[in-house]
This record gives sequence, C-alpha cells and structure tokens, in this order.
Amino acid sequence: MDRAEANMQDGLRAVAQGAVSGNYLGDPRVVDQLVRDFLAFAVSINVELQTGVINADAAEAKLVDLSKKYSAIFLGETPGYVAQPWNSPRRLEFFLRAKKPPHLEDYERATDAYFAANGTAAIMLAMRADKRGLTETDVQQELTTIRNGMVRALMGIEWEEHLRASEAA
Repeated sequence: MDRAEANMQDGLRAVAQGAVSGNYLGDPRVVDQLVRDFLAFAVSINVELQTGVINADAAEAKLVDLSKKYSAIFLGETPGYVAQPWNSPRRLEFFLRAKKPPHLEDYERATDAYFAANGTAAIMLAMRADKRGLTETDVQQELTTIRNGMVRALMGIEWEEHLRASEAA
C-alpha cells in the first residue's frame, strides 16, 4: 500500500470513528447542537451582564474567548471532534472571510469574527427581549434564524448553493 492509500484509509477510519462517537462535524445534528450550545452560552453572558455579575469589558472578553473556542472546534483544531474537509482554513475560513463578518479586522481569524458576530446578535436579541418585552415565540424565531444560518455556513451548505447558482448562470 502506498502512502496516499494509507492516508486515505487513516482519514476514512477517523471519519468513521467520529461518526460513531457522535462528534463528526459533517453530521448536521452535531453541528446544530454545537451552534445551540454556543448561542446559549452567548445569551448566558447577557444574563451575567444584566444581573451585574460581570461588567461590559468582562462580557466582551468572555464572548471573544467563547468565539475562539468554537472557532477552533469548527476548524478541526479541537481533539474529540472529527472535521470534514470543509472544516479547514482553506475552505471554511476563506468562505467566512468573504462573508465579511462585522469587526473582521479585530480578529486573527474570520471564524473567530463570525462566531463573535453571531454571539453578539444573540446577546442583542436577549437585550431587546428584556427591554421591549418580546414574546418567547419572537425570540425563539429570531434565534432559530441565527442558528439555521450558522449551521448552513458551518456545514458548507451555503457555499455549495452559491457554487450551483454560479454554474447555472
């Protein structure tokens, strides 16, 4: 067996082990749960901020740390998660950079900025809900929209649709 075949078998074995362990980033259920967890943690930062447990600077630092943690997972840098080929600096990072998340220049990686932007959106939604008395249904609908957009981007679905539309044109 040559080196290419050995590498392919090792890669397939890793994907199979990840799929069995439930941590394969090509599984929409895994990605959806990770995004749900990220958004829940982001909203919990708002709770800490609103109750005076932390100040605005500490809230920002927590969101940056949280964003970097989830960015590392989706770039295939966190042990225990099996990345699909999409989860790489050459693919996911390039795609998210092209999306131009807010404050991209303030972050080392586009994935960090992407998570921070979506975490900020969730926190702002929670703040609006507190101040304007949004219904639980309204809040859940907006969070679902954020979550679905993140899952589509993080799984490469949005990119694939863009490519198909470009080919059809």
